[in-house]
Amino acid sequence: MPRARKGTQPVAAAPGQAYGQGIDQINAQKAVPLPDARTPLAPVSQNSPGVVPSAQPAMTAPATPMSAGLEMMPSPSLLTQPTNRPNEPVTAGLAMGPGAGPDALSGVPANLSAMLRTIAQATGDSYFDTLSQRVQ
Repeated sequence: MPRARKGTQPVAAAPGQAYGQGIDQINAQKAVPLPDARTPLAPVSQNSPGVVPSAQPAMTAPATPMSAGLEMMPSPSLLTQPTNRPNEPVTAGLAMGPGAGPDALSGVPANLSAMLRTIAQATGDSYFDTLSQRVQ
């Protein structure tokens, strides 16, 4: 059994993964150990060569990984903001109700069938030829 490296996290797999992913995660951690988040980095002296004094305060690491994740979460205020399209009906894009129908959402280029046939000929994949026939 290899020695534990100082300053690294113990090898462990996250629970609830799909079958086989836990072993892959453990093997990856053995190959490249994760640094121990609890071990503080050595402080750098302001007199060290290559250190430029800064007027900005030093960034502090989050207390826990959970708090780091919470800092990265998007703001839920997007749900409470007013709409960016006040004149567009809620049913726009649906086959019923006011507003443009599903054809407005398709965005299918006029030459898609020809483009798929060209891909089928270039790759030799008959699936693209089947798709080109469906698009017509």
